[in-house]
Amino acid sequence: MPPKKDSTKDTRASKSKESKESKESKETSETNEPTETTEPAEPTKRAPTAYNVFMKTELPKVKAENPGMGHKEAFKMAAGRWKDSDANPKNKAG
Repeated sequence: MPPKKDSTKDTRASKSKESKESKESKETSETNEPTETTEPAEPTKRAPTAYNVFMKTELPKVKAENPGMGHKEAFKMAAGRWKDSDANPKNKAG
């Protein structure tokens, strides 16, 4: 049976290489001027859908009407109300 390869030597060698590389990159990044980015710092959020707006207002109403009801059941009830709601674009004649 051949002797097992000692992996600690390889690991130590790669760690020292990585630390040298990271030191070099830090030195170069400190001397370079910061570059301007064309992307905004935070991506813009999409506008909420009519369903999201409806559910945000309807869910608290359902919970207020049925204080003992669990969240899952209240959500189902509010979603059921969406089907017949005037806020639903599918219910608008057009």
